[in-house]
Amino acid sequence: MPSDRSSIARRSVNIRPAPHSSPSPRPPRCEQWVQLNHETVALGPIDLRTALARSCNTFFYEIGKRLNDRDPNLLPNTAKSFGLGKATDIDFVFEADGIVPSPDWKKQHFTNPADQVWNPGDATNLAIGQGFLLATPLQMANYVSTLANDGIVWKPRLVIELRDRDGKTVKTYPKTQAGSALSIPTDLSLIRDGMHAVTTDADGTVSSVFRTYSPTTAGKSGTAESPAPGKVDAWFIGWASFEAPSIAIAVVLDEYTERPGVFGSVDSAIATKAVLTAKFATP
Repeated sequence: MPSDRSSIARRSVNIRPAPHSSPSPRPPRCEQWVQLNHETVALGPIDLRTALARSCNTFFYEIGKRLNDRDPNLLPNTAKSFGLGKATDIDFVFEADGIVPSPDWKKQHFTNPADQVWNPGDATNLAIGQGFLLATPLQMANYVSTLANDGIVWKPRLVIELRDRDGKTVKTYPKTQAGSALSIPTDLSLIRDGMHAVTTDADGTVSSVFRTYSPTTAGKSGTAESPAPGKVDAWFIGWASFEAPSIAIAVVLDEYTERPGVFGSVDSAIATKAVLTAKFATP
């Protein structure tokens, strides 16, 4: 059951949620919109593990709303601490910063005073990774690596070392810690367990892909908005093995046409599985 450890943002401000949250049949209303879940059935009382496994939007809408009521900068600042909204500084490659929307960002980005207002709907959208949020696959791979590594943020490397024609190493690029996502000691195990449930529980969104797979895995599926009509950006991020992480991965199928009755993120998970199989088959 969720506790004050079930969200690092809640932990940092000492908010203790109720043991369960009821995501349906009463979805939250923000401004003129009622924010619905992708599942049409009422799930009843639900905990964090199940909410992650089933990708229950309304659970996270409610969490986002509570955090926003406490401090509108809690969610944006937490996202930034995990490396979103800024380049990872990987070597040799230009990369986009992405966007983490916040009250200050809206004031700077828009000129119309009405558009500059930070609304509860901005927070609930951010809580499920939608709205104005933009992130690169590299940022998301680094983000999930940070979760798997207890909040340690590592600087990604494209090159480990350079050698001359004789095989002599002339330059190395050592593993470098870029910081910590956690300002105070925080237990991320509840989040990791929920992401393990995504791939292993019967109701997990991609358990059909990973439930009997070895090594063990953890991750999160996602369907992002695409500007292309009738298309989605289908995501899967994760790591393996669950107990002893050695690889973090992000796969996105850009402007993807979903198969009838199948979320695109399932196909992203299938692509992820192929990469993991190749990785762990290599001596």
